[in-house]
Amino acid sequence: PRKLLDNVGETCWSPDGARLAYIDFVEESGMPSVRLHLYELASGDSRLLRVFPGEFVRGVEWSPDGRWLLVSPTGQGGNDLWVIPADGDGEAHAFMATNYSEVSAEFSPNGRWIAYSRNDEHYSSEVWIIPAAGGTAYNVSRHPDFDENPIWSPDGNHIAFFSGGKLRKISADGGPPQTICDAPTGA
Repeated sequence: PRKLLDNVGETCWSPDGARLAYIDFVEESGMPSVRLHLYELASGDSRLLRVFPGEFVRGVEWSPDGRWLLVSPTGQGGNDLWVIPADGDGEAHAFMATNYSEVSAEFSPNGRWIAYSRNDEHYSSEVWIIPAAGGTAYNVSRHPDFDENPIWSPDGNHIAFFSGGKLRKISADGGPPQTICDAPTGA
């Protein structure tokens, strides 16, 4: 094995396998910060895409077309969803910034939707989806438990998630969740 990087937190391969997005933790001016980098496998070059000063970042996900990265840095009220151009050109922007925590975000296989977990004022968590182009978010789980870590089925028709010691699935259009199996060590 060849060591590629040092001091790395979360990582995610690009859809084509040529690049690796990763975060690392540093202290700058006495303040902890998280940096998002892009590593090019062929050249071995690493490029800084964004610094999140004084924040922690949960998750790094690629869009299916490899053009965007989705991250969830801590904000004023919780974790927000940010979309960042993977080529480093253009402006990174807060895709969703609320008083709640939006985490565990993932693009749908066709890139049209983003699924994520949202913690609310009752400290409950639900699975939501929102169009990747922006718009209205929909609570698809509507389930009175701690629903988190959504993952799309390969065809994009279902979303699996952990809830109350179970692995469950739900139609991407909503409806009642179905239990797949026990998952006592799941989320």
